[in-house]
Amino acid sequence: MVNLIKAKGLQGMYGAGVPKYHLRLHVITKLLNQFLPHLVYHIENAIGMQLEIIMTEWIMTFFIGYIDDSKLIIPILDNFILSENETQSWFRIACIILAFFKQNSKVLMEIYDLAIFNDYFKTMQET
Repeated sequence: MVNLIKAKGLQGMYGAGVPKYHLRLHVITKLLNQFLPHLVYHIENAIGMQLEIIMTEWIMTFFIGYIDDSKLIIPILDNFILSENETQSWFRIACIILAFFKQNSKVLMEIYDLAIFNDYFKTMQET
Protein backbone atom coordinates (compact mmCIF):
# COMPACT_ATOMS: atom_id res chain seq x y z
CA MET A 1 0.00 0.00 0.00
CA VAL A 2 2.88 2.35 0.77
CA ASN A 3 4.29 1.77 -2.73
CA LEU A 4 0.87 2.54 -4.23
CA ILE A 5 0.66 5.77 -2.26
CA LYS A 6 4.12 6.81 -3.46
CA ALA A 7 3.55 5.70 -7.06
CA LYS A 8 0.27 7.60 -7.32
CA GLY A 9 1.55 10.73 -5.60
CA LEU A 10 -0.87 10.42 -2.70
CA GLN A 11 1.57 11.43 0.04
CA GLY A 12 -0.38 14.68 0.44
CA MET A 13 -3.32 12.62 1.65
CA TYR A 14 -1.45 11.36 4.70
CA GLY A 15 1.48 13.74 5.29
CA ALA A 16 1.73 16.85 7.42
CA GLY A 17 -1.25 19.13 6.99
CA VAL A 18 -2.92 16.64 4.61
CA PRO A 19 -3.41 19.26 1.85
CA LYS A 20 -4.70 16.82 -0.77
CA TYR A 21 -7.18 15.36 1.69
CA HIS A 22 -8.72 18.79 2.37
CA LEU A 23 -9.08 19.46 -1.33
CA ARG A 24 -10.73 16.06 -1.97
CA LEU A 25 -13.09 16.52 0.96
CA HIS A 26 -14.04 20.00 -0.22
CA VAL A 27 -14.83 18.84 -3.76
CA ILE A 28 -16.93 15.85 -2.68
CA THR A 29 -18.94 17.78 -0.09
CA LYS A 30 -19.57 20.64 -2.55
CA LEU A 31 -20.85 18.18 -5.17
CA LEU A 32 -23.16 16.51 -2.67
CA ASN A 33 -24.45 19.89 -1.48
CA GLN A 34 -25.04 21.00 -5.06
CA PHE A 35 -26.75 17.88 -6.40
CA LEU A 36 -28.35 16.34 -3.29
CA PRO A 37 -28.99 19.25 -0.90
CA HIS A 38 -32.09 17.61 0.62
CA LEU A 39 -30.07 14.53 1.56
CA VAL A 40 -27.19 16.56 2.99
CA TYR A 41 -29.69 18.59 5.02
CA HIS A 42 -31.30 15.38 6.32
CA ILE A 43 -27.94 13.81 7.25
CA GLU A 44 -26.71 16.91 9.04
CA ASN A 45 -29.93 18.05 10.72
CA ALA A 46 -32.30 15.11 11.16
CA ILE A 47 -29.60 12.52 11.87
CA GLY A 48 -27.06 14.88 13.40
CA MET A 49 -24.01 13.67 11.44
CA GLN A 50 -21.72 16.14 9.72
CA LEU A 51 -21.07 15.13 6.13
CA GLU A 52 -17.36 15.85 6.59
CA ILE A 53 -17.15 13.14 9.26
CA ILE A 54 -18.54 10.53 6.89
CA MET A 55 -16.33 11.61 4.03
CA THR A 56 -13.20 11.77 6.23
CA GLU A 57 -13.45 8.10 7.11
CA TRP A 58 -14.16 7.15 3.52
CA ILE A 59 -11.36 9.20 1.99
CA MET A 60 -8.68 8.27 4.53
CA THR A 61 -9.34 4.53 4.15
CA PHE A 62 -9.72 4.63 0.36
CA PHE A 63 -13.38 3.89 1.09
CA ILE A 64 -12.60 0.26 1.93
CA GLY A 65 -12.77 0.63 5.69
CA TYR A 66 -16.33 1.91 5.69
CA ILE A 67 -18.21 0.47 2.72
CA ASP A 68 -18.73 -3.25 2.15
CA ASP A 69 -20.35 -2.94 -1.26
CA SER A 70 -17.90 -4.39 -3.82
CA LYS A 71 -19.84 -2.74 -6.65
CA LEU A 72 -18.74 0.60 -5.19
CA ILE A 73 -15.26 -0.32 -3.93
CA ILE A 74 -13.93 -2.03 -7.08
CA PRO A 75 -14.41 1.00 -9.37
CA ILE A 76 -12.83 3.25 -6.75
CA LEU A 77 -9.75 1.06 -6.38
CA ASP A 78 -9.51 0.62 -10.15
CA ASN A 79 -9.33 4.39 -10.44
CA PHE A 80 -6.44 4.61 -8.00
CA ILE A 81 -4.48 1.71 -9.41
CA LEU A 82 -5.06 2.04 -13.15
CA SER A 83 -5.33 5.76 -13.74
CA GLU A 84 -2.33 7.80 -14.78
CA ASN A 85 -3.93 11.06 -13.69
CA GLU A 86 -4.72 11.58 -10.01
CA THR A 87 -7.09 14.49 -10.66
CA GLN A 88 -9.16 12.47 -13.12
CA SER A 89 -9.24 9.58 -10.65
CA TRP A 90 -10.63 11.78 -7.89
CA PHE A 91 -13.19 13.29 -10.24
CA ARG A 92 -14.42 9.80 -11.18
CA ILE A 93 -14.49 8.79 -7.53
CA ALA A 94 -16.52 11.88 -6.64
CA CYS A 95 -18.98 10.91 -9.38
CA ILE A 96 -19.19 7.36 -7.99
CA ILE A 97 -19.91 8.72 -4.50
CA LEU A 98 -22.51 11.11 -5.86
CA ALA A 99 -24.21 8.25 -7.73
CA PHE A 100 -24.07 6.09 -4.61
CA PHE A 101 -25.80 8.72 -2.47
CA LYS A 102 -28.35 9.41 -5.19
CA GLN A 103 -29.13 5.70 -5.57
CA ASN A 104 -29.51 5.25 -1.80
CA SER A 105 -31.11 8.61 -0.98
CA LYS A 106 -34.63 7.25 -0.56
CA VAL A 107 -33.53 4.76 2.11
CA LEU A 108 -31.20 7.26 3.78
CA MET A 109 -33.97 9.85 3.98
CA GLU A 110 -36.00 7.39 6.07
CA ILE A 111 -33.27 6.98 8.69
CA TYR A 112 -33.36 9.27 11.72
CA ASP A 113 -31.06 7.40 14.11
CA LEU A 114 -27.29 7.91 13.94
CA ALA A 115 -26.44 4.31 14.88
CA ILE A 116 -28.77 2.93 12.20
CA PHE A 117 -27.34 5.37 9.68
CA ASN A 118 -23.78 4.21 10.43
CA ASP A 119 -24.81 0.55 10.33
CA TYR A 120 -26.51 1.02 6.95
CA PHE A 121 -23.17 1.34 5.17
CA LYS A 122 -21.72 -1.72 6.88
CA THR A 123 -24.73 -3.90 6.07
CA MET A 124 -25.53 -2.78 2.52
CA GLN A 125 -24.11 -5.92 1.01
CA GLU A 126 -26.23 -8.13 3.25
CA THR A 127 -29.56 -6.50 2.34
